[in-house]
Amino acid sequence: MSTLDSLQIISATPESLGEVLSLVFSNHEPQDALNRVRAALAEYRSGRLPLAGLLAARRAGDLVGASFAQVLPGRMATFWLPRLVPQEPEETAEKLVSVAVGHARDAGVRVVHALLDGQRDAGDVERLERAGFSRLAELYYLVAESHEFPAMPPAHALTFEPCTPEKHERLCTVVEATYEETLDCPDLDGIRSAEEVLEGYGASRGNYPPHWFFIRHEQRDVGCLLLADYGEYGNCELTYMGLVPSARGNGWGLVVTRYAEWVARSLQRDRVVLAVDSANQPARNMYAAAGFRGWDRRQVYMLALQRQTGGAESAEGGNPANG
Repeated sequence: MSTLDSLQIISATPESLGEVLSLVFSNHEPQDALNRVRAALAEYRSGRLPLAGLLAARRAGDLVGASFAQVLPGRMATFWLPRLVPQEPEETAEKLVSVAVGHARDAGVRVVHALLDGQRDAGDVERLERAGFSRLAELYYLVAESHEFPAMPPAHALTFEPCTPEKHERLCTVVEATYEETLDCPDLDGIRSAEEVLEGYGASRGNYPPHWFFIRHEQRDVGCLLLADYGEYGNCELTYMGLVPSARGNGWGLVVTRYAEWVARSLQRDRVVLAVDSANQPARNMYAAAGFRGWDRRQVYMLALQRQTGGAESAEGGNPANG
């Protein structure tokens, strides 16, 4: 009898939540794993963490494996790879991946991201590739501390106009233009619309986060700057910054980054954090000039389930054996 015959894959219950999350994050250092479990439990208690994609593999009632496909706004999902108890067969991990991908597809997700962090299992990449994931990028995580922030906003011909919900279509147009010839994760181009990307960043047509700006030069839009404020952690995150192709090569990226640091100073935050594609050397050089230094790097894999092409949707990706 196959070991799968006695295996049951179910969503975590409120009673099993701590146990399942502990296994999901078991590849991290103990204190880091504990912090992640506590943060996830707090998200669940606040109603922001649905349990449907938090999967438990059980045999005779015992937890033998777990994984997590967290569906997020903007038709995307983040996937934490399966973690198994010792001596559990590999086919359990494969089943967990299959069910997780199916959950994301059923939820209308366009793209699933898997972040390889913590202590990696030898089979992690092989598991992803068997399921149809491909390597997207190596992300460098950078931080600039408050002593690097400018005391005044940079003096320049660029101006920064707040984005508001009534300017939504305008911002979508600008974001789409900044994707042209981008060096940051170019394989993502065309999978999600700008509107879906902005939804993932926290926007809706009726509600916009503060500290989002159009970048303007001589009365025209040349880019955008999207900042997220996490005051409880003392951070601002540079969520997205992009310039249209005609505005690149002028040193304006450094001006925009210094402006982001000045906003963080005005909010009395301790640091600005961001992630950049390691292959984007011009951006890395620019961030270094603005006082950013690296603190982590992670491999990101991607599975495209649907792609927008000329306004239409097409199904993609996934293991053919999973349908």
